[in-house]
Amino acid sequence: MNRVSIKDLTKQTLTALQSYGLNHGTIKSYKYNGFSKILKYFESKEEEYFNTETLQEFVLIEMKRLELGEFTARHFRKLRKAAALLKEYHDTGMVRWAYLNNRCAIKVNEYFSHVLTDYLTSKEMYLSENTVKILKSHLLKFLEFIEMNRQKINFTKVSLNDIRDFIQFISVNHKSSLKNDIYSLKSFIMFLKENCIIEIDLMLALQRPAVVRKQVLLCFSHNEVESILNQIVRTTSEGKRDYALLFLAVHTGLRSIDIVNLKLTDIDWKNNEINIVQRKTNRVLILPLEPDTGTALAEYILYGRPNSDAPYIFLRICAPHNKLSDVSSAGNILRKYRNMAGIAHNSWDGKSFHALRRSLGTWMLEAGVEITTISQVLGHQNLDSAKPYLNMDCERLIECALGLQGIEVTKEELQ
Repeated sequence: MNRVSIKDLTKQTLTALQSYGLNHGTIKSYKYNGFSKILKYFESKEEEYFNTETLQEFVLIEMKRLELGEFTARHFRKLRKAAALLKEYHDTGMVRWAYLNNRCAIKVNEYFSHVLTDYLTSKEMYLSENTVKILKSHLLKFLEFIEMNRQKINFTKVSLNDIRDFIQFISVNHKSSLKNDIYSLKSFIMFLKENCIIEIDLMLALQRPAVVRKQVLLCFSHNEVESILNQIVRTTSEGKRDYALLFLAVHTGLRSIDIVNLKLTDIDWKNNEINIVQRKTNRVLILPLEPDTGTALAEYILYGRPNSDAPYIFLRICAPHNKLSDVSSAGNILRKYRNMAGIAHNSWDGKSFHALRRSLGTWMLEAGVEITTISQVLGHQNLDSAKPYLNMDCERLIECALGLQGIEVTKEELQ
C-alpha cells in the first residue's frame, strides 16, 4: 500500500473488520480502546502518515506501562492486536481475525536470524512442524537476551556466564518449561559447535548436577469428570460444542492441540474411526469412534455448529466463525465448567486440560488394559511415555510394597 494517513488507515482497517461480522460491541471496543489511542500517539509525535517505527514505539511504551502495572494484560493485548491489524492492513490490504502470538514481537539481528534459520532447517527433516516452532520460540528468547542484555552481535564472545545468566533470567517466569528451554539450548549449541560457529564448550553451563525428580501429576476421578460434564447446558450451540469437545477429550485422550485442529474430514463415519496426524509427533493416529462420542459430535455438527466454510469441527460461537485458538481455548472451556462444578485447582496440581488425557490412561490401567495398548491409544512414540500412569495406579502399587520383616529396629522411638 502507498503512503497513507494514519486517520485513513484506521478507518479502512475498521471497515475491513466489519466484513467479518463482528458484533457492534467488539468493533466499538477496538475503535475506542485500540485504534484511537494509536491515533493520539501519532498526533502527539506530529506524525500524519503511518509508519512502522512509530507504531512499534507505541507498542513498546505500552508494554512498559503494563510492566509498571498501569493497566491489565487484557488491555495491552487489545492495544497490541489493534497495532498488528493496522500494520497488516497497511502491508497487505486485508486483515485476518486470528490469534496473535506473544512471541511475534521478538526480533533479533540479521546474523542471529540467519543462523537460527539454518538450525531450524536442519531439524525440519525429522521433527514435526509444531516442535520446530517450539524450538524457535525457545531460542528466540535466548538470542534476544544475549543481544539486548549482553550486547552481543554474534557468537564469538558468548561465554559460560551468558548461558548461566540466561537460565537464571528465564527461570523466574518459566519454571514449568525450563527443562524444555535447556533442551532446546543444548541442541542449538551442539549445532553451533558442529558447524564451527563457536569454539568454547558452552555445554558446561548446561550440565545438571543431579537427576530432576519427576512430579506425579494428578488426574480427574470418574465422579469429577461426570460433574464437569453435567454443568454443561446442552440445549445451546455453545453447550453442544463444549460438551462434544470435552466428551471427546475424556473418551479418546486426544491432546487439546489435536482436538481444536480436528477437521470434518478426520471423522470416518462409515468405519467409526477418527484419523489424524498428531501435531506433537507428526505421526498418524487412528482411534475408534465410540457410539456416545459420535453422537455428541453429530449433535454439535448438525444442530450447534455455525454455518461456515471452515474445514474445522470446533468453531467460535461469535463471528467470525473461525476455528478455536490453538493456545488456550480448550483449557478455557474446561476451566469454566470445572469451576462451576466446584473442583479445586491450584498451580502445578496438574488438573488442567491435559489431565483428561492422564485420566483416560489411568482408568485404562486400572481396568487391566496392557500398558502397550494404552501407549498406542494415546499415540505415544515410545513405551516410556506411558510409564507415568503406573504411578497413578494405587492398588497395584500397594501390591508392590515390601514388608519390614528382617529389618532390625535399633532406635527405641521406632519400636
